Amino acid sequence: MHQAYKKAAVLAIITLLGWGGIHSYYRYTQDMIYQESTDSLRATYTQVGTSFRLFTQRNWNILSVYEKNIQLLPAEYRTNEQWKVLLGERSQWMYRDFYLFDQAGNYVTDRGLRGQTDSFQAAVKNVYEAGKPIISSYVSTSGVRRVVFAVPFKEPVTIDGTDYMGIAVTYDNQLVERLITGNIYDGESDCYVVDAAGNVVLSLAPKSEIPEHVDNILSYFKVHDAAEEKGSLKWMAQGIREEQGGSLLLSLAGRKYYTVYRPLGIGHLSLVGIVRDRVVDEGLVRVRNATIVALAAVFSLLAFFMIGVTIKEARHRLHEKEQEKKILTSQKEMMRELFGGMGRVADRFVVADLKTDQYHYVENLLKKSLYPETGPLSKLVEEVSRTYVATGDAEHMKLSQLLSKEYLVSVLREKDDLMRFEYCGRQKQVFRLMTVVPISWDKKGMLEKVMCISQDIGEKHELENLANTDGLTGLFNERYFTMMLQDKEKKKLPFVLVYLDLDQFKPINDTYGHAMGDKLLQETAKRLLLCIRKNDYVFRIGGDEFTILFSMDFDEHMIGEIKKRLKEMLEKPFQIDDHTLHVGCSIGFAAYPKESVDTTYIRILADRRMYEEKERDHKER
Repeated sequence: MHQAYKKAAVLAIITLLGWGGIHSYYRYTQDMIYQESTDSLRATYTQVGTSFRLFTQRNWNILSVYEKNIQLLPAEYRTNEQWKVLLGERSQWMYRDFYLFDQAGNYVTDRGLRGQTDSFQAAVKNVYEAGKPIISSYVSTSGVRRVVFAVPFKEPVTIDGTDYMGIAVTYDNQLVERLITGNIYDGESDCYVVDAAGNVVLSLAPKSEIPEHVDNILSYFKVHDAAEEKGSLKWMAQGIREEQGGSLLLSLAGRKYYTVYRPLGIGHLSLVGIVRDRVVDEGLVRVRNATIVALAAVFSLLAFFMIGVTIKEARHRLHEKEQEKKILTSQKEMMRELFGGMGRVADRFVVADLKTDQYHYVENLLKKSLYPETGPLSKLVEEVSRTYVATGDAEHMKLSQLLSKEYLVSVLREKDDLMRFEYCGRQKQVFRLMTVVPISWDKKGMLEKVMCISQDIGEKHELENLANTDGLTGLFNERYFTMMLQDKEKKKLPFVLVYLDLDQFKPINDTYGHAMGDKLLQETAKRLLLCIRKNDYVFRIGGDEFTILFSMDFDEHMIGEIKKRLKEMLEKPFQIDDHTLHVGCSIGFAAYPKESVDTTYIRILADRRMYEEKERDHKER
């Protein structure tokens, strides 16, 4: 057996090392592929940026020359028909339209067209604001996106009585895309010119990966839930804003894209390139995947060899397994007989195998089972502990402790041993009794199986609650208070007892009537409950007199803090039926077992100290 375990351990180690090495190699090569691919993309888009910058500068330079020539035109040539003789051949320049425009957006073209459009006006309005050449884009009235280069006049030019303030030339966006990027990356890429905020000024590549129009590239990624594989969109936004370059890998609509960004050197514009990952790194990924397949094959062959050796040894243990099956069959027969008998007397029960961490659950009372019929015992215990808490003598322990394997082994040593405790629901008023009995032990005498029997005792607890509860405030009553003191004394559990009596209660009761007094007592009870923890108790023992039992050791500083909190809570005004009522309280403390091991004397001592404080406060008034 030990040899088999050793070989299994060696096989596990080899497998872990193999797959761990493959995973590490994958992560390392993934980073290298990303670095190589982004370096290549940056170089490509640096060239694209340079081409576009030269194209832009050429248009601005030509427009500046034409501006000077128009300024020098004789008066007879300053008409809508004559000024365009300066332009030369349209076919050589390949532009769409040549404009003169004024500040109101009125324009005249070299083809004699005149008019005013909001889209063109918006595209060239920055000429007036910046006072320098600009580049922009707009959608024409025919729905075609145009790129516009514009230069402001130093002095207005009058043509046919209209003062024009600038000169511009436009191109179809598709023409600019063909001139600058051509069919870069086989058309599986997009390229944009954006401003410092990420707003798209124009496109420099035929749109293939993002077919719809994009107003802001950063917002587009955010709205479409682009996932960051490498790099960060936050860094990208900062880089564009501060005119710095960078790259990232994004997952968008089920595809991955390399994204690079770099400053153009024109105003505050940047170039953003978006390329499908497989277009860039397909060759490197193929090499990486082939290497991983080879490594996996080597480790798999080694694993198969070890498995073969393990199987050979397993055949040697078949006889022992057959014996174990016979024993298991016998135990199952015993369990069937046991189930049949328990089904007639128990509401529900669980047979738990502590060795295998498995259980079998049977529900006899409810139509719907509380838990799955079988499963891991540890999960069942965890679920029960989340739903219920122990009460009575076992209330200081969690159910997960009471039902743990270690605790059961320690308390169930003989066949006649049993463990019994009550428990209740954390949220619902459910009360049950749990009885745990041993069923079987293994060859070494270790407890192997137990039966946990659960019985509903809700009616018993409901009757006890009625007997132990004050009908007016819902707090525990004096009967339960006496029982709690006896229980604490029996178990030698330390506590601090508080006696509390309301001040000014009788005048309020006499002035406003007993109904108002009852409401004041109910509100007082609510405030007192806010001053305790879940293992402390509040009682009304008669009239306007209350007691509080704090489960704690004597701590003079803590007692002072408790007293201060109680007084602050009860001295706040009560708003009842449009009346503002003011009361106070007198408080007496006593600590068990520090001041006495007799709970009767502790009760007398706390009561006496309360009345001493009441008399002292009365004299001071």
